[in-house]
Amino acid sequence: MIPSTSPIPVVMLHSSMSSKAQWNSLIKRLPPGFRPISIDLHGYGKRAIPPPDAAFSLADEIELVNSVIDQHVPKGSPFHLIGHSYGGAVALRMAHEQSRRVLSMALFEPLSFGLLGWQEMAQHEVSELVMGIDRCIATDPVGATSMFIDYWNGRNAFSRISCARVKADLVAKIGKLRLDYQALLGDSLRPHHLPVLTMPVYLISGQYSPTPARRVAEVLARNLPNVTFQQVGGGHMAPLTHVEEVNQILLDFLRTEAAMSALT
Repeated sequence: MIPSTSPIPVVMLHSSMSSKAQWNSLIKRLPPGFRPISIDLHGYGKRAIPPPDAAFSLADEIELVNSVIDQHVPKGSPFHLIGHSYGGAVALRMAHEQSRRVLSMALFEPLSFGLLGWQEMAQHEVSELVMGIDRCIATDPVGATSMFIDYWNGRNAFSRISCARVKADLVAKIGKLRLDYQALLGDSLRPHHLPVLTMPVYLISGQYSPTPARRVAEVLARNLPNVTFQQVGGGHMAPLTHVEEVNQILLDFLRTEAAMSALT
């Protein structure tokens, strides 16, 4: 265990097509008593993209996250966990497997699609998105990237990006995106698994997010036993488009958890 005087780790997991740099502004505002550990998931930042035919799952991401955590803190030490989108799904699955180690979670629309029923329209919407990307990824990677970016950020979002380097970087990551969705759609986490997650959870959703993301958040809000749910302005990418609002929520949550821990 970490001595009570040591800073408590805060593990931060980013969304698809992003990197650990997503959390830089939050890290700058973390108060004393917290130690940030932001992690590049497979295929992002400087990490290589796994082979396209890999039998890839969330377990591969969790193995990576655990290895990075163990480089920074004693093995088995507790930590707070923050995740957004794909990183939120990794965090949720990780917490289910290591519930005694996770002190708290703050999640912005984790894309844990297995929580949705297979007959639900939101699930079909995700499947159609993935099939559309798969159909054109080999012959038109730019089109596949545009399809993804526009779905989660709004119509013509990709074309509105003015920096050619940013666009090229997104297109270069599209191969990992396929594996992200392979992992998300293959996850076996279901609503009846959620009651074991008794740690405090702050769940955040965007007012204008696509239906599948909001539906997953609704399922989590109904089934997590110790959850606080809040909706914010913006959409699924609010941690990037509404940075100050989301960061303030995360900081307030961490301060509250630190205060509660000090009383126990």
